[in-house]
Amino acid sequence: MNRHSGPPPGQHVELPHDHPVVARVLGGMLLRQARATPDRVAVVTSSGTLTYGELTGRALRIAEAIDDPDRPGRRVAIRLPRGQAQVVALVAAALSRAVQLAVDVSDPAHRTDALLTDFEADLLVTDRATDELRPVVPALRRLLVDERGDLTGPPAGPGAGRPAPAPLSPRGPASPEDVAYCVYTSGTTGAPKAVEITHRGITGRLSWLQEAFGLTPQDRVLYSSSCSFDASIGEVFWPLTAGAQLVVPEPGTRRDPDRLAAVVAEHRVTVLQMVPSLLDLFLLGRRPDERYDGLRLVLAGGERLTPELVRRVHARTSARLFNLYGPSECSVYATSWECPRDPDPEEVLIGAPVAETDLFVLGPDGRPVPDGEPGELYIGGPGVGRGYWRRPDLTASVFLEGLERLEGLEGPAASGGADGPDGPGRRGGRPGRVYRTGDLVRRRPDGLYAHLGRVDRQVKIRGYRIEPGEVEQVISRDRAVRQVAVLPLARGTDTVLAAALVLHPGADPGQAVERIGTLLAGALPGYLRPAVLAPVTELPLNAAGKLDAKNLAERLAATAVQPHMSAGAPPEPARGRPDTEALITKIWQSALKVDGISADQDFFDLGGDSFTALRSIRALERELGRDIDVSVLYAHPTAASLAAALGDDV
Repeated sequence: MNRHSGPPPGQHVELPHDHPVVARVLGGMLLRQARATPDRVAVVTSSGTLTYGELTGRALRIAEAIDDPDRPGRRVAIRLPRGQAQVVALVAAALSRAVQLAVDVSDPAHRTDALLTDFEADLLVTDRATDELRPVVPALRRLLVDERGDLTGPPAGPGAGRPAPAPLSPRGPASPEDVAYCVYTSGTTGAPKAVEITHRGITGRLSWLQEAFGLTPQDRVLYSSSCSFDASIGEVFWPLTAGAQLVVPEPGTRRDPDRLAAVVAEHRVTVLQMVPSLLDLFLLGRRPDERYDGLRLVLAGGERLTPELVRRVHARTSARLFNLYGPSECSVYATSWECPRDPDPEEVLIGAPVAETDLFVLGPDGRPVPDGEPGELYIGGPGVGRGYWRRPDLTASVFLEGLERLEGLEGPAASGGADGPDGPGRRGGRPGRVYRTGDLVRRRPDGLYAHLGRVDRQVKIRGYRIEPGEVEQVISRDRAVRQVAVLPLARGTDTVLAAALVLHPGADPGQAVERIGTLLAGALPGYLRPAVLAPVTELPLNAAGKLDAKNLAERLAATAVQPHMSAGAPPEPARGRPDTEALITKIWQSALKVDGISADQDFFDLGGDSFTALRSIRALERELGRDIDVSVLYAHPTAASLAAALGDDV
């Protein structure tokens, strides 16, 4: 099959609305809805509304200017502020046979230049104000529109001079296997890469959304994500292919919780789809006793959803809350889980695979791992993207073309997927094609999946392989914890596990540390419990908005009490009174559930952590009748050195 396989050059093709291709091509789904409900309101903005007929009419005029009859699959970038014009342009690109890339106008110009150059854009759809204020790639051909989405002059390029299409009549359809859009994701090398997603992939996800959640004409869906992220694809095109209304807030609203809350209330929004960090911000936008009872559905995805945020959503709304997971490489969504109204949820799962999706959990040897064991997640099905634009080596490393390359894998039944019509692991489209996510998951006996973090975050401490995400998941159950990051921390010549805790305002750090210590002791073995629990004001982020682990480790190392170190041969350790040493070892044996501890053994090597350290110091205080700072134990982690540090005044 050719890369783009539309009709012959210059030929218009009209397909009946019930033709099977219509349901597998994004433009076909949009046109089918517009024909069915031309007078229904489709888009709501602060400046007015657009009906489905008005939206599609304007979009088709732009699509006609975009399309080149001699070159299907033009690469079109859209750079417009959030509003009517942006939505019209996004729909126009979908109605054409173009590959679209949406660029956020707030991105730095040098980044936009780099993306448009890498994307090899043929055409830029923008407005005059944006283009003059923040010019990019001067040589790139422009198609200018006004704030309503109408063309402001003769169309640029090969589309100029051709007659306008009949109302609601598309140019020839794209093929389901053609690329519908690209979205850039950050890479480990620092260079962004463009994921190519086909019409078959994204239309399958939109169909699943409608089957799973059933939008009605009364529903209003908020457009909250940046257009440069793949979540916006679902936010924009799901309501517009289902006959619902898309509510488009003004630029800048998503960063202001009060304005965001006002938009939801004023426009009677019923469906939210947000990343958890934005959802958290949104809930800060009104007084704590106010509720959002107009919301019926909240979809969270793109980041880890914490039990605390689940509790807050349920406390402030009567909406059903779902946690959605999926890499950009797999058409936005891959799994879904409804968060139950549990007053004290212990774990937020990523759930079960969505329609037409296979999941495989494999170990480092490429073989399926048993239920309950952690392994790397591989995703199969027609939602898997074509690969990375102009990055064949990177594509080959994570987009695997055949299940036979995965040793020992015999089909989805091995890890909970479902067989498609073409046999195990094959659902039409691309038989056996899978994407290696780099995410560490665990499949439970009930078939649901838990996300444990990234494979590349695994650390090895004292011979144990540790996944920080597993520890973070437990810590995040505490109501006081807003954010948590677990990472290895150097302590002298040793390495320990540390947890940085961002607490909610008003939370007592000491009480939180005690509770979390108890929580960890009851949920995880000793080697998985952090030796340091450190409340911090914030987690440092890098330029990509992700955790800056190196920066955080340096901060913790600078503030944490370290064991005494000296140059040259270590001196003989100072010793305290034998009865004090004996008292300390007795307390440690009780706290750590370890017998036969000697005075020279390191408390933390024995499995001690922040909680058991605090508990041991409190017990020692009671026995000695004096106050003792817990930091003394971190500086003197053996019974002998601790007894010496406490001195003879005991």
